[in-house]
This record gives sequence, structure tokens and C-alpha cells, in this order.
Amino acid sequence: LIDYKTGSVLPSLKDVEKGLYPQLPLEALLAQQGGFQNLKERSFASIKAELWHLKGKNPAGKIIPITMDEDFLQKTYAHLRQLLKAFLRQETPYLACPIPEHAPRYDAYQHISRLREWR
Repeated sequence: LIDYKTGSVLPSLKDVEKGLYPQLPLEALLAQQGGFQNLKERSFASIKAELWHLKGKNPAGKIIPITMDEDFLQKTYAHLRQLLKAFLRQETPYLACPIPEHAPRYDAYQHISRLREWR
């Protein structure tokens, strides 16, 4: 699995493992569960993933390999279930910026949340 980024911020391996950038772990979980119909293999003990940081300069980019083993995928699944259960409760708020220290510098949809207005 490959996730490529072209911006100035590249998530670290620790950030991916903490769940701050869940795209690759969730795709790995989908692959492990047979969620991609065109894959010949339907069961994986581990999944190789890579973060590609493409800059268009010299060097053109950086590749960070990530191996998601059974333990990592089980933790991803447990965290996903925990999150889904939380959002099924009516009292759970949908926060515009749940972790402010990890908010993007630019958010094209920030005006929709009216976050600045409420602050």
C-alpha cells in the first residue's frame, strides 16, 4: 500500500502508529479483511506499506517503509471499533479540531466549521 504526500508536512512513523494519520492503517485493515476485490491474496499476516513524500526536487522525494503486522492490525481494528462506538452515542460531540496541536496549517473547509467565529 502506498500513501503519497506532496505538501511540506510528512507524517512520521510514530504519528502513523499513534493513529494521527489513519489512512494507511485503515487501508491495511481493509486489505486484511478482504475489502479489495481485485487482490488475488485475501489473507495477510502482515502488510507492507510506504509513505511517499514527493517534492519534485533533487532528490525527488523520500520513502518511509511501514510493515503492519498482525498485532498492529489488531490494534487498528480495536481503535476503529472504539471510535465507531463513541460516535454512535448521541452525546459524543463531532469536534471540528479534536487535537488542536495536530491541526493542519491550512484547512479548505475551516469556514464550514465556524471554529474561528466560536472562539
